[in-house]
Amino acid sequence: MELLKQVNPDNWKQNPELSTIYNALPNTLRCSTIKNNTQYRKKNPVNAQSGHTFAYISYNYPSNTKFIVIDLDYDNAVFAYSDIGIPPPTAIARNPQNGHCHYIYLLKKNIFYQTAKQQEIFFALAVEQALVRVLDGDRGFTGGLAKNVLSNAHEVFVTGVGEYDLHDLADYLDLEKIDHSDASAGNDDLYGRNTSTFDTVRHRAYRIAKKYTSDALYREVLNMCMDVNSSFSDPLGALEVAGIAKSITKFCKGKLFTGIYHERFKARQAKKGSKGGKKSKRKPVPTSERTTKPWENLGISRSTYYKNKKCETNETKTENDKMPWKLMGVSRSTYYRRLKNETR
Repeated sequence: MELLKQVNPDNWKQNPELSTIYNALPNTLRCSTIKNNTQYRKKNPVNAQSGHTFAYISYNYPSNTKFIVIDLDYDNAVFAYSDIGIPPPTAIARNPQNGHCHYIYLLKKNIFYQTAKQQEIFFALAVEQALVRVLDGDRGFTGGLAKNVLSNAHEVFVTGVGEYDLHDLADYLDLEKIDHSDASAGNDDLYGRNTSTFDTVRHRAYRIAKKYTSDALYREVLNMCMDVNSSFSDPLGALEVAGIAKSITKFCKGKLFTGIYHERFKARQAKKGSKGGKKSKRKPVPTSERTTKPWENLGISRSTYYKNKKCETNETKTENDKMPWKLMGVSRSTYYRRLKNETR
């Protein structure tokens, strides 16, 4: 077992593990002194107001994953990895009041959602979920804001392991099928965040699938998924969103969609469009305006004729609304006298 050692985060420059974490953080950090108040600050090692000094930060860029962060909401969580017998995290941030911890696993390889293969994203997601299961972590935690191991707001521990390859972690874990049940459904009570994102985006993707290559379609779908995910008060994790986008893209570019399914989809769309484009089956009436074409005698276009006719009708209607006595064929004074008698 690696040596668990408590360190002073103010001296992070002298600590190899914390220095490596600092260098791997995004250049612009989402950060906060409390969990529900977010701001963005650039990373600067000599600036006292730099993003890395805040109590809570987002460890990953929105476009990629370099860190896996696990939230352990129970006492003595700092020793959980040792009790279970799994690889220790690179660093641990512990709440001194209740002992709850965030485990920070630093990865050797940066997983870029735009260019990573679907298997890479799903493998990383499977490792993350396996860590959550074996450590009894919070399934609803997305890593948006986590305890900062470079801040003295928490007790900080390092283990000396440095960076991890995903396969090194997987060797100690039971990688099951990725769980999309999403027990914490955020603010989408009916389907859950995962299913809601998937169902919303896939229908949009069907319409544009033929226009793009597989890579270009994935970028479009990923942006759509991120937009939908940002609408939730408790968004999904970045790896989960990337996995959804990969699944939709794979289906849209697979044989099932490009073959039978796409033909059926086009047929449904054509049927919907034909309802508004069919010609009327009514037989011609000799006295109708469609037959006599009065606009030709007036020397104007058909659209101008009907536009003028509509204006005349509206003017007449407005005038009749303002002077109802004309419709009744009585004088103005007679109209109001009768109206007064009716209301008595």
